[in-house]
Amino acid sequence: MVFAVIRFACELGLPEDVIARLVGSPRADAEGRFVAWPADVPPRLCAELVRAHPDRALPIELARSAMGRFHSPLIDAVRSAPTVDEALEVMARYHELVFEDGALTVDRGARETSVSWQHPADALDGSVMQAALGAFHWWELRSHAAGPLSVSQVRLAAEPLGPKSAYEDHFGVLPQFNFSGGYTAFTLRNADRELPLSTSNQSLFRFSCWVLETRLETRHHGPAEEITKLHHALRESVVNRDFSITNLAREMRTSVRSAQRVAARHGVRLRGMVEEVRLGEAKRLLGDPTLTVAAVSESIGYSDERAFRRAFRRWTQQSPSDYRRALRDSSSAPSEPSP
Repeated sequence: MVFAVIRFACELGLPEDVIARLVGSPRADAEGRFVAWPADVPPRLCAELVRAHPDRALPIELARSAMGRFHSPLIDAVRSAPTVDEALEVMARYHELVFEDGALTVDRGARETSVSWQHPADALDGSVMQAALGAFHWWELRSHAAGPLSVSQVRLAAEPLGPKSAYEDHFGVLPQFNFSGGYTAFTLRNADRELPLSTSNQSLFRFSCWVLETRLETRHHGPAEEITKLHHALRESVVNRDFSITNLAREMRTSVRSAQRVAARHGVRLRGMVEEVRLGEAKRLLGDPTLTVAAVSESIGYSDERAFRRAFRRWTQQSPSDYRRALRDSSSAPSEPSP
């Protein structure tokens, strides 16, 4: 998330020395592992952007541009969820893995559901970052719902930076600004929670949730040794371009059978897990227009391009070319949503 906001600040012309002063230098702990930037870095950047661009609808621009390029297992889980309701569940359960110390709550009433969030650093930027997160969450749901999805009410703790029409176009309703409750929220009908997502993918959803749950468990209770080894082995599979189960077991310094038992203890199949990692890498590489399908195929360990095309269709129900075309069409779509 920090990188997404830094990129946005660079695109809006915030001077590099200002960004460096606000962000600070990357540093490592005693074991050489990268230490994440503090959670107040994005709001501090947003505060500086407000001073530099007081007439722009920064929360909407940030949600639609920078955050739209942000990628994580949480985004994969949200987009691949079966329904809007399950996407909301994922947002609420794993939100802290993306925005430390933040709180996202889903309150289900008799007829409507309210999705709200806040963060201790909101005072730093007048809740601009909080408003951007709300706009982003809504945009994710609205963009991927397989049917019309609308909100009945939007409350933003932030002031209305820029034209109010930008907010109304984004949400479909004019928000209540400078909400005295100090949090940001949108409300949708309970019936709309059952809408399926057009990007639903059960296997990717299960795998992404497994990764998120493991990270959450690690965050709360410390890493389990076998899970740490398994995650390391999966990362090495990508680095080495070797997605075989034999290589995975070798990286874990164990046998294939033992590696399979580790995966089973955590509710997943080893082969399915490797295939999901392979698919994720294929999608990432297909997002690079300079790479041919043949080059992507070779990069993820297929010596036969036709075998890769068959596997990709089995994974996604579309060809690599169709997937790439959909990415291109999505990136070239109009920046403003239909009302």
